[in-house]
Amino acid sequence: MANLTVIQKGGNGFQCSVFCCLLLLYLRLLAQIRCTVFNVKSFGAVGDGVSDDTEAFKLAWDAACHAEESGTVLVPDGHVFMIQSTIFTGPCNSALSFKFSVPIFL
Repeated sequence: MANLTVIQKGGNGFQCSVFCCLLLLYLRLLAQIRCTVFNVKSFGAVGDGVSDDTEAFKLAWDAACHAEESGTVLVPDGHVFMIQSTIFTGPCNSALSFKFSVPIFL
């Protein structure tokens, strides 16, 4: 009598997919937790489409740039911000990004 061996191919594929998805979700949440948000409104931006918000954007950038942990400069929706031609420079202490919740018109 011959021995019969059953080989199950791809049996762990689903488990691996679930594990990878959970790992990616965890890493995304961890990145969000370690990121400080610098809302331009908190630095004096008015967002009425008339007032010059350039200085508030610069202040938010500088605060985020000098923070110890990674930061995001948040430009919230529901406002029209007016800024003059500006160059945001570093070097920064950590990773930094802008998050625009509004349409951008150049």
